[in-house]
Amino acid sequence: TENIAIAVTYHGTHPIDIEAESFAVTDGDGIYYSTNGEELYTVLMKTHSITTHNLKKLLLCIKHINPDYVSDGAHYFFDTMLASYLLNPLRKDYSLENLIEEYLQRPITTNDKKELLIQKTLYLFELRETLDEQMKACNLRSLFFDVEIPLVPVLADMEFYGVKVDRKILTSLSRDLDQRLNTLVKEIYARGGEPFNINSPQQLSRILFEKLKLPPVKKTKTGYSTDTEVLQALSSLHELPGKILEYRTLTKLKGTYIDVLPTLINHKTGRVHASFNQMVVATGRLSSSDPNLQNIPIRGEEGKKIREAFVPEAGYVLMSSDYSQIELRVLAHISRDPILIDTFMKDEDIHSKVAQEIFKVEEQNVTPEMRRTAKVINFGIVYGMSSYGLAKELGISQKEAQQYIDDYFERHRGVKEYIEKALEEAHRNGFVKTLLGRIRYIPELSNPDTNIRQLGERAAINMPIQGTAADIIKIAMVNIHRRITKEKLSSRLIMQIHDELVLEVKKEELTIMKPLVAHEMEHAMNLIVPLKVSIGYGESWAQAHD
Repeated sequence: TENIAIAVTYHGTHPIDIEAESFAVTDGDGIYYSTNGEELYTVLMKTHSITTHNLKKLLLCIKHINPDYVSDGAHYFFDTMLASYLLNPLRKDYSLENLIEEYLQRPITTNDKKELLIQKTLYLFELRETLDEQMKACNLRSLFFDVEIPLVPVLADMEFYGVKVDRKILTSLSRDLDQRLNTLVKEIYARGGEPFNINSPQQLSRILFEKLKLPPVKKTKTGYSTDTEVLQALSSLHELPGKILEYRTLTKLKGTYIDVLPTLINHKTGRVHASFNQMVVATGRLSSSDPNLQNIPIRGEEGKKIREAFVPEAGYVLMSSDYSQIELRVLAHISRDPILIDTFMKDEDIHSKVAQEIFKVEEQNVTPEMRRTAKVINFGIVYGMSSYGLAKELGISQKEAQQYIDDYFERHRGVKEYIEKALEEAHRNGFVKTLLGRIRYIPELSNPDTNIRQLGERAAINMPIQGTAADIIKIAMVNIHRRITKEKLSSRLIMQIHDELVLEVKKEELTIMKPLVAHEMEHAMNLIVPLKVSIGYGESWAQAHD
């Protein structure tokens, strides 16, 4: 038929193992129920328009039946889960039962599995209509149908393909780290004057503040704090806090990535299949899990070594394409700030430019330290950082930090006006929007707690910028995926990490893929300043970055 609603119960949670246990399908008149998962493929192939809940899971289930299946836009999809996320990205529960009860005021009345599935299916068309009406009222339909829905098949493909990870590299990295940690522990005991449990805040606190008589920085309910911030503050006074920080970094990397990644390698594919989550972050950014690729450190030797373990299949290379300062470019567009626009139009270094303004020096006299300060200020402004936050970040007095901020706003009037306008709109409407109309509600603004209110204000300033940047990279992903499909290329998108796309590119296709990716990323949205990407490729993810 032309138009169906379909609900599925699945088993298997891994992207390549998701299968349909049972499904129910209706065309609005009759309903059909089946426990034969293979039939699902036939049903979908005969249909033009499909309404479902959690489309990505459905597509992964189809790819399990036919790995070559690529959604080429021949289907018209409506995902009730995704629509409810766009209407309120702060929701905690996106289950179909919850939405039916909330939007249709219809309680689900059965515990019988088959009955439950049939009930849910019968409500899908009505739920879709309600959600569609609400999206229309909030001007979200274009974002839904042109960006979010076309992105679902892209993410399903990325999860299904996964990325090859070299177990040998990780094993040797794990051994190296064990040796480094052993040495580090001995150094920590020597600096502390005795062996103690490094992971115990109480024991560490005793060593730092009672034995070594270091000044306590802040108090917690159970005593003096030994968090990262405190250790950073104390590391200029004694060697021990710095060693503790290094120990924490290495144990976290080892526990989160180096020892965990090998366990995530799928025995059938030899690849790691992370999940890319479209409905977790309120700004519209994607997140990833099992493993969380977004948190592999960018700087430092360890992060680089972990990236060396991500490798291509034989005959392929990994290509990394990274937006250059996309959030500051979006800020230039939204704020219409003449100096920012001019800097990007002339392709000048934005951090160096701000350093010249703040320190009142010529370009050739900007030191690396000045540029670093300017970088912190640039990004601090985008995140609504206060003089207190900036002072802490730069290790300077609050007065000095306030002076930097004042100097910045003195020159960048457009940015100052944007921030004032964003805060005023957020207080007036209770929400802010991206350029494409993505909405984020900011309930924090009416909270009696000052800290939470300030958190809300920072979100109000940052969300339109970060959210627009997220929308841009999503559009680029959709367009790259479409072109790969249309031009029947073997290369594929395999990872997205905030402003970076990673592709597995067939060596013979490099000359096609490099300009294709650059073009689609740089033309994803028309801003008044150019979007720019830097592209690298190599025999590992680390090499592609160099």
